[in-house]
Amino acid sequence: MPVPSPDATKIAFFTNEGTLDTLKVVRFTGEELAAYPGFVQEGDVRLFWLPGIEGLLVFSGRGLHAFSDNGAVDFPNRGDHRSYLYADVSIQADKVLISTIPRYGETPGLYQLDVLDNVFKQTDLRYPAAPEMAAELYLQPKWSFDGGKIAFTDGVDVWTMKADGTGRARLTNHAESNKEGKGNPARASYPFWSVGGMSLGYTLTVYEGKKILRELWVRKADGTEPGKLFSEELDSQFQVFQPEYTNPPFFDATDEHIIFTTLHEGVPNIFAVEARGGKARVLTEMGAIFPALLPEEGVIVYVSLEGNDERLWMMNSDGSEKRPFLLKPLKKDKDVKESTPK
Repeated sequence: MPVPSPDATKIAFFTNEGTLDTLKVVRFTGEELAAYPGFVQEGDVRLFWLPGIEGLLVFSGRGLHAFSDNGAVDFPNRGDHRSYLYADVSIQADKVLISTIPRYGETPGLYQLDVLDNVFKQTDLRYPAAPEMAAELYLQPKWSFDGGKIAFTDGVDVWTMKADGTGRARLTNHAESNKEGKGNPARASYPFWSVGGMSLGYTLTVYEGKKILRELWVRKADGTEPGKLFSEELDSQFQVFQPEYTNPPFFDATDEHIIFTTLHEGVPNIFAVEARGGKARVLTEMGAIFPALLPEEGVIVYVSLEGNDERLWMMNSDGSEKRPFLLKPLKKDKDVKESTPK
């Protein structure tokens, strides 16, 4: 699960080399900067960079753990922000967007977290300040690249709103169509913005009789001009929880292609499809999951499954120049840290 830093100079990832799960931070060129041993690498663990400071978020069913060079980042009222099905985090330049349960037994909601003096300030975004249409659930939130808008789903439809919580708009009408029996039942998930903010993509699960289809759609940010880019039949309803389907698609740095993962001859691999429509093209053939884009370099970092092993690899966003990510040993000097997060 490689996670590039916002400035694309560093990559954080988990490794279980040796006898202890370890969170490592390395430069884009491969030099190891920090090692944090002792993290339990559970199936639902996700990793994010903190905005504006040198720090990381580790998000799982055990809660949300945050730390920086100055130690642990405290949460409001000592809440632990437990995860739940469809919970997610989205990072912008100076703030965190999180869909989560603040404490055990509470209602899931959408919150903005700002890091101030190593403490999170929390803002509840569930309820609009002025009367307007509002969603019942806020799942899989995603900042636009300029931080001006938020996309999310309510479990069925795709919504957008402004960063201040106003201007909520439902872009799809699957809930209404499902209720009225128009077409096949469907639910949207994993919305994602184009780099320029003019388009919005998402995946769609369609229940066509006994068949379950997973589709990739894109439309303008105002909800107009929808277009289906890709469709495939799933073996079962549980297949959507496999790594090749839980890693959200994303636009490449040019906004001309969408990168996503799916099965290719029974093996998960990375694909690209033109955002304006066209045939999907496989970028990897030996097995790959968890792609992530370094937009400044136009490079994709991913986990290669070649040889029944999981190792970090890199390639250009068109699939060319595949090469292993060569990790250089940790240097013991003042610029390198090796510790267990407090």
